[in-house]
Amino acid sequence: HLAVEDFSFLGMGSNRHRPCFALREEVKAVCAAWSADWFGYQALKTDLSVVLQAAIYATSFSFLTNAALGFLLQDDTHDEMGVVAAFMSSAVTGIIMGCFGGQPVVLYGQTGPVVLLYGYMYSIAHQLQIPFLPWSAWISFWAFLMHILLAAFGTCDFKKLVTPFTEEIFAVLVAADFTTTAVIGFARGFGKEAYDCNDESQCQINGLFTLLLGLWFYSFALRLGGLQRKVRWSSGRLLQFLSEYYVPLAILVTTLISFIPKWLGAHGWPETGVPSRITAPRHFGLPEGNFSPVLQMGEVPGWAIAAALVPAFLLTMLFYVDQNLSAMMACGGGGLCKIRTPEAFNMEFFLLGVTVLVTGFLGLPASSGLIPQNPMHTRALTVTTEVIVDAEEDQQIEGPMSRDTRRSSSESHMAIVGPEPPPQEKPFRMMVVEQRFSGLLHSVLLGIVVFVLPILGWIPLGVLWGGFLLLASEAFNLSFIQRILLCLTSPRMRLEKREKFPNLLQMLDTVPYWTMLNFTLVQVLLWVGLYVIAVLLKDIFPMADGNTWVMVGSSFPLLVCIYAIPIRTHVLPIFFSSEALQALDALEYGGEDAQSSHDTFHDRELTEV
Repeated sequence: HLAVEDFSFLGMGSNRHRPCFALREEVKAVCAAWSADWFGYQALKTDLSVVLQAAIYATSFSFLTNAALGFLLQDDTHDEMGVVAAFMSSAVTGIIMGCFGGQPVVLYGQTGPVVLLYGYMYSIAHQLQIPFLPWSAWISFWAFLMHILLAAFGTCDFKKLVTPFTEEIFAVLVAADFTTTAVIGFARGFGKEAYDCNDESQCQINGLFTLLLGLWFYSFALRLGGLQRKVRWSSGRLLQFLSEYYVPLAILVTTLISFIPKWLGAHGWPETGVPSRITAPRHFGLPEGNFSPVLQMGEVPGWAIAAALVPAFLLTMLFYVDQNLSAMMACGGGGLCKIRTPEAFNMEFFLLGVTVLVTGFLGLPASSGLIPQNPMHTRALTVTTEVIVDAEEDQQIEGPMSRDTRRSSSESHMAIVGPEPPPQEKPFRMMVVEQRFSGLLHSVLLGIVVFVLPILGWIPLGVLWGGFLLLASEAFNLSFIQRILLCLTSPRMRLEKREKFPNLLQMLDTVPYWTMLNFTLVQVLLWVGLYVIAVLLKDIFPMADGNTWVMVGSSFPLLVCIYAIPIRTHVLPIFFSSEALQALDALEYGGEDAQSSHDTFHDRELTEV
């Protein structure tokens, strides 16, 4: 069992958990680095192009998720919130956090768990006959106060207890939610819910065409994204362009394909409605809607104001998990290179509470850090530079390589899925282009979509469901998924594949196979319980049919916290040795120690090369 002294690295017993002490320290650190966050992109010649490419790349995925989640939110809330609200919330939150937040590379927007929770909140309001938008404003107010209290007492320092064990369970939950949503979306295309058809054959045409468009978009985007690494013909610049902008190109091509049957006048093809497309306003300019529920908060009865504390607590717990995990993934560099910006998780959570209040008063759903896009965004900002090291200089330098001590060539290599290293005979180093412009541009572009919403109406729903599959495939690289596949691999094949997957298979040199298997099974069982409660219950037993008991699924943020404390911190050490846990799931995350080990690793890698 872990004793109290084992949590000393959290700052227990220190001043960090005194009111506002951690906040003040983090604000000072962020202010000291604030100028560099804005103008640090000038460090390398190619950094500005890297920033633009990363922003467009991340915006392409966020465009799909906001459109799809807004579409689902519109259905769950019966048009009280929808696509307009999803894009506006992402833009407002991202601009505020991009200008003043403590972690400049973190992106913000709508996520699947947030839409799940708002769907539950609307069902509760509908059952209790409470006006939803004014009640959600009260929920945002209480959640704002809870965010402030948690940040003021430095509780985000407990993020260090969130190891990859919990982080990967939550990430796979998000991926499974995306996959489930895509499958249900494809299935609905065959019914009258997505397309108001009088003829069953027309419904089948719509469903089949939507399915084909979604699968085509998914496979075509993957193919374009991998051209730079796989193809050895054609122009290098052309391949780089296709690999870096493959998502918007795939959206454009698939949308054009969806119009071909109509343009050709295919025999038996319905004149309108096939395939189903995103429901969007038909006019450009300022969107219409109720953006002043703050003025109607007085219509909510007193008992409902008090009852709003419960969903506010769940929203706060969800954001505590979602925000800290997404920020940790972003700061972890997507598995390539950690960022060097000072940690400011408490300050970030404080500002997030402010955005929850602002969006709630505007009648918008709250936004938080994006789980899939954040590590992808950091990888897109990661560049590798060839290093020219003089013999005398190499002997004098003993510490980790830095920008000041080793001269880098002006040429950087950048790939959206991660940097492509220079030839192995040449030393190189990785670095993240840390700045605020890419995140801010990401949010501004999402805000511009609000004024050109009719364009959304051109995109078929199949593209949204295919986009969800594309985002869900990001989880394939997680250690959790790879260990599941490793457990299903024969001993002979594990030996044959050892050179191809050295980082994964080397854990078997530290822990026995059955220990890894049992550890992975624990993760699988915990994930299944979370997936059933958070996602499947509401789909199998719709609340519209009177199954109000499935609102228990709104408690899934608490389960994620329980997985971190006490299951990971107290239960697992009973059944697994400290050596096995260190190999399979290191307790420490981030901080100076992690950064030091990261630098040592890359310095050692350079020496070996």
